[in-house]
Amino acid sequence: ATQPCSGLSMLSGTNGTIIARDGPIPSTGDCRWRIRSEDRSSIDLTISYLALNGPDARVLIYVGSSDAAEFESADVLVYDRAFLVLNSLRSAVDAVHCPSDDVLVILQGGGLELTWTAEPPA
Repeated sequence: ATQPCSGLSMLSGTNGTIIARDGPIPSTGDCRWRIRSEDRSSIDLTISYLALNGPDARVLIYVGSSDAAEFESADVLVYDRAFLVLNSLRSAVDAVHCPSDDVLVILQGGGLELTWTAEPPA
């Protein structure tokens, strides 16, 4: 199902799916998902679909509760603080291992589908 996304969505548990597909008009919006899985050692993201609309479109992934809290509603994003940035120059990434139980995913201008799984401590 196609669902235009906007704003911040809070996700919890041990696994889930994020779907933000473009409609007939390419999205230029800003969508954010904060994934929190208490007492887990890491969160793995598997990206199955990524469409970036233009040179200013990007996906930013922030890892750790302090960065996730700071940037979940920030107007100004600090790219150097991001764990990973995907853009028109670097988009061929399908798996991301985030070494935290608190991850923020930001999509600016495009479509994204991913599944996430929180791994228990070793």
